[in-house]
Amino acid sequence: MSKRILSLKRLRMCLTLSIIFLSSFLLFACGSSSGGSSSSNNVEAPPPASTVSGVAATGAAIVGNAYLKDSLGGEIGPYPIGLNGSFSFDVTGLTPPYYIKAVETDPPNREFYSASMASGTGNVNPATHLALAVATGEPDLSLIYANPTAYPIVTQADIENALDDINSIIESLLESYGITGIDPFTDPFVIGVGLDLLFDDIDFNYDPSTGDVAFINSSGTQFLQANIGSITSPYYPLLSISGNGITNPFSGQASLSLDVSESSMTLGTLLYRLGTIYLQSTSITEVSIIDNTVTIAGLCNVNGSSGYSFYATIIDGSPDQMQMIINDPGSLPYHDSGLNDVNDGVGYTIVRYPIVGT
Repeated sequence: MSKRILSLKRLRMCLTLSIIFLSSFLLFACGSSSGGSSSSNNVEAPPPASTVSGVAATGAAIVGNAYLKDSLGGEIGPYPIGLNGSFSFDVTGLTPPYYIKAVETDPPNREFYSASMASGTGNVNPATHLALAVATGEPDLSLIYANPTAYPIVTQADIENALDDINSIIESLLESYGITGIDPFTDPFVIGVGLDLLFDDIDFNYDPSTGDVAFINSSGTQFLQANIGSITSPYYPLLSISGNGITNPFSGQASLSLDVSESSMTLGTLLYRLGTIYLQSTSITEVSIIDNTVTIAGLCNVNGSSGYSFYATIIDGSPDQMQMIINDPGSLPYHDSGLNDVNDGVGYTIVRYPIVGT
């Protein structure tokens, strides 16, 4: 009997020790997972990575590589651009703003630039390239990317002001694509609509040596041109003007015949006759339209002598009006017909190039 009692006591002791051990283990485990524990054995999870991600596209996805450089010159890349144009950079530890470059692998190996003020979305496309050039005032963005510390840091305000200016000059173009305003840096790309369709149909022909940009539609027609240095000025669609008109100024009957297109000014012709004055253009240097007034300027021969310049004005109205001003080779006034009503001839046809289509 005494041996049995002893065995029972040993069993109770073992059970008691097991319960104490298990309770201690559970208390330790709960304490370790508590957010308020100060145990030196705790291991904190690393913070989430900061990334700059986006889409590199010119309509179709850019086939090539993406690079990123921070404002201090630290660079990441090249990273292959995805089949859908996607790319992503871990910018943890880098200093914003970030400059992004996408380079085509196939000739002509074009480069497109963009910027991101912080982690988040940073697309690369022709519109970001243009906006960044306007924001920085530097036509050759490769110079900024190569040495960002040599240039003033671009700010979000700079980018927003540039976008406002660009949106204002291509407002009618954007409306034709159902877009009320673009932020090409962060706007999403959806195949077949919005920005994707815009870049499919419109070519931003940009010259980094001058900062000139020509907007060319799908039929190959240039319908707008601008320069980053003056893109805040009002711009109007390119135009052509042709026809002839006859006026009766104070000194006799004057005739003006012309065929001028702003997209190919070197091929333009202009003829003006008044009494003994016979003017033939040799070079058209300017064609512009504001409201219903067209101005054409250039160089010319007068009665066979070179070195003259002219400035013609045609107003589309009822009736049309015309004026011709001529300066001699010394830039002194030679002739001014005054502004007169066009009362004979076939008249003038003014055509603004279409925004889209043929």
